[in-house]
Amino acid sequence: MFQNRKVTAILLAGGSGTRFGAAENKVYVRICGKPILQYSLEVLVRNSYVDECILVVKDSEWAKAQAIVDAVCHSVRTGAGEQADAEKAADALRIPVRTKTGEQADAEKAADASRVPVRMTSGGSTRQESVLHGLNAANGDIVLIQDGARPMIRDSYVTRCIETMSEFAGCTAAVRSKDTIKISDDRGLVTQTTDRAHTWIVQTPQCFHREVLLAAHRKYGTSPGITDDCSLLELAGVPVRLVEADYTNLKVTTPEDRILAESFLQASGRGQGA
Repeated sequence: MFQNRKVTAILLAGGSGTRFGAAENKVYVRICGKPILQYSLEVLVRNSYVDECILVVKDSEWAKAQAIVDAVCHSVRTGAGEQADAEKAADALRIPVRTKTGEQADAEKAADASRVPVRMTSGGSTRQESVLHGLNAANGDIVLIQDGARPMIRDSYVTRCIETMSEFAGCTAAVRSKDTIKISDDRGLVTQTTDRAHTWIVQTPQCFHREVLLAAHRKYGTSPGITDDCSLLELAGVPVRLVEADYTNLKVTTPEDRILAESFLQASGRGQGA
């Protein structure tokens, strides 16, 4: 709860392992002993402002997501160590796929174990459809959207983004670009160079007034070239605040990213055996 407004965290677990080089969705690949997705869920359910968490998953991956919910909620309830959590998650990920009705009942039962209820909903065929499904399932006045492939999320990012809602209807974690960014045409020829002093690399979490984001989705959600939710507010003419994060908050997309993520997790002490 923030300023008497309920807060819903929406965690996106769609995507694939194509660019990552994995045979499964990359968010279920284990890094430093835990599935990538689990790191984000652990942070979200422990944040003091978050009232509920919606996990948006593919129908075919419902059991895998449920196993992570079970592991995280068990940890919140008992304060069990990282080793026990990792072992429980590993065992649970080998359970057979059950019917969706049974899995949903299990999800609701697991949610009771945590201060923050965790519910699952089916994703869409695109990222924007998945976000919309999460928005429709959310009960909060404020929604925080997190990519499940960013394991280095910090509680401070979540808190600062939510607190920014006292002044703005939208914000995003971001870092200043360390490189010169060139804009090209379809032939790979440079058409523009951005001003590095005002160029940012956008990350997640991103936070919004739910009704403002819903309205933007309904009006601009099918527009081409939309890769994040801030873009929808920009099209609607709504100011978006940049909340400075740091360069460890990478999205695991390629095999090189995995090497970096493992290093960051070990250095932070968050990985199993770190």
